Amino acid sequence: SNTMQNTQTNTFNILHWNCQSINNKLYDLRTYLDNNSPDIISLNEIWLNEESANFKLSQIQNYNAVYKCRENRRGGGVVLLIKNTINYTSIKINSEEYAAAELVGIRILVNNSPIDIY
Repeated sequence: SNTMQNTQTNTFNILHWNCQSINNKLYDLRTYLDNNSPDIISLNEIWLNEESANFKLSQIQNYNAVYKCRENRRGGGVVLLIKNTINYTSIKINSEEYAAAELVGIRILVNNSPIDIY
């Protein structure tokens, strides 16, 4: 058979998407999440400011958001969406060293070992 079957029950799925504005794709994202339910979603080019990010990302049910918006210019922005059943801590990024970087990070524990995701 040419179809791949997942025989492991304890898989961990991460989705990455360069969405080039999440504004007009929230419905598509929510539909995908309803059908696939990845553990972590990494989105870049979200094109949101701080205020709209707070509102729009809160509409994605069952996920917590860690994000950084581009300041003073259009475009850009990144977010990690973490399934709300996953314990995580945000990683503090040295804002002076990476002032221009649109960068967020989280730490999760897998089998008692820390894994950092940026």
